[in-house]
Amino acid sequence: MPPPTEPPLISKKYIYMVPVIVVGLGLNLAFNREARDLVGLKPGGGLKLTLFQRKGAQPPAAVARKSAFTAEEFRAFTESFTQHEVAGLYIPPPPQAPPDPGEDARKRAEEEARRERERIAYLWPVPVQGAFRDMHGRWTAIVSGQNVRISDSLASDVPGRCGYSVLAIGWRCAWMQVIPPGEAVGAAIPDIDWPDVALIELDRTGLIRREYVPARVRLGNGVTLGKGDVLEYRATGTRFIVKYLWHSGVVFEAVKDDKRVEFACALVTP
Repeated sequence: MPPPTEPPLISKKYIYMVPVIVVGLGLNLAFNREARDLVGLKPGGGLKLTLFQRKGAQPPAAVARKSAFTAEEFRAFTESFTQHEVAGLYIPPPPQAPPDPGEDARKRAEEEARRERERIAYLWPVPVQGAFRDMHGRWTAIVSGQNVRISDSLASDVPGRCGYSVLAIGWRCAWMQVIPPGEAVGAAIPDIDWPDVALIELDRTGLIRREYVPARVRLGNGVTLGKGDVLEYRATGTRFIVKYLWHSGVVFEAVKDDKRVEFACALVTP
């Protein structure tokens, strides 16, 4: 009669679960920023994206810099997307250029179009695929598969493009300050509550092949603004210009005296 065999110290089913656990931990570290922070990995480490790389939060020195614009001026601007009437904010009529036919006019138009392309070449649309509140109640946006939070900075892998500093995130959009190439993140935009809006109108073009092009920004009172149109805050003369339109976003430029700052609103498009 053979002697009785002792049971193994570790059951085979637990041995089979080890690879599954290892893979699960690896995926968690790759996609969960809180897990990386817990084990001491630096924010933004792990995955390298082809579209952009996260550059971390704003440095404290930049946050401490004084804003060139007041919170009141920017609140009047943001209220125009949610309210029918905003005191002191109006839309100047677009300038009417006199007719100027001929070859010279065509060349001037082409040259202006070329300069405009150069002026906006550094801008790039941020793809926001979703937004949610995490377990701590913090707003988080999903940008190219990575979690991005308020004060995080984004930069394109393409040379010569601008960076972005996230100002606010909501269910439908994310607001970001534009950081021109070669410039440090500054505090040129005051800390305010930004509205959660869906605001781009598209026009259908083409007779055979139908295409949709971004055409206007829609305000809370139903008024729409096209590229180059202006919102002006009469109390201080601050102007908000529609600088560029994307299918899923818009870039504005705030102008007061010799001070300028650009900021973008990127819509959530799953």
